[in-house]
Amino acid sequence: MSAYLARRSFQLAVTVFGIVTMVFLMLRLLPGDPAAFIAGENVGEKALQAMRVKLGLDQPIGLQYVTYLAKVARFDLGASIMTGLPVLDLI
Repeated sequence: MSAYLARRSFQLAVTVFGIVTMVFLMLRLLPGDPAAFIAGENVGEKALQAMRVKLGLDQPIGLQYVTYLAKVARFDLGASIMTGLPVLDLI
């Protein structure tokens, strides 16, 4: 019984890791600039660059992925773009 639970737990961990990785990659492959979308149309280049820094988009993709995994592991899903409230509270 314990071997079965260990195997199923491992399968669950691999599945969750795969889903989290796919979500990260899909978000990065979407066309457009997330900082420009969040900041709005009529912002200057300085404000846009500040938004990229705030979102961590100025960092290499590998570091963004590690940061993303660490936040997901802590259940820190960030803030909603629409309301600004924590996503975990909205769920």
